[in-house]
Amino acid sequence: MLIASVLIHNVYYFTLARAYRSGDLSQVYPLFRGMAPVLITLGAAVFAGEYLSTATVIGILIISAGLMSLTLMSKQLGQIPPAALGWGLATSVLIAFYTVIDGLGVRASGNSLSYILWLFAFEIVPIGCWLLFSQRRQWFDYMRGSAVTVLFGGIASSTAYGLVIFALSLGAMGLVSSLRETSVIFAAVIGSVLLREPFGRQRIIAAGLVALGIILIKALG
Repeated sequence: MLIASVLIHNVYYFTLARAYRSGDLSQVYPLFRGMAPVLITLGAAVFAGEYLSTATVIGILIISAGLMSLTLMSKQLGQIPPAALGWGLATSVLIAFYTVIDGLGVRASGNSLSYILWLFAFEIVPIGCWLLFSQRRQWFDYMRGSAVTVLFGGIASSTAYGLVIFALSLGAMGLVSSLRETSVIFAAVIGSVLLREPFGRQRIIAAGLVALGIILIKALG
């Protein structure tokens, strides 16, 4: 499980970078983050025998629809480029794969912290070796020039996903994933409050759908 997760994570980093190069962040991020919970729910049912109540599944679908609406229904962002759509969907599939694998792996390990630490230790090996041999100078120059950003970004990212893996050891994968991806809405709120970005009608609709999905899961799931 651990090796499979490491390999899939490294392919995910490639498709993620391609998605960001092909389209705007505001377009591709809600797309693959919105699609992932649906795929994870299906994967958990197939590979882990994890079946959720009808109300919970409907709640997850509503949350996903709200998140993806930021990409697919926003007139302000324009139509997403076909390449960005393709790379975004590929990224969604990989997110689903590594989440289900990590859910199974952390449960089988019997020690959440050990699994998390070994995953992070091995994860850097493939991409680190590739960068070391193919783009060593650019990599080192970037690390020197952006040391603070890399350090705190790495800590934040590792802590966030470490908490997700721990949550996967405690609860249903589809449910954990759908609640995790509501961070897209929190990011939109932060952008509106701190960066003075317009919240806009579509963000209000998306936030409303996400809230409705969470209420449905909590009340009837």
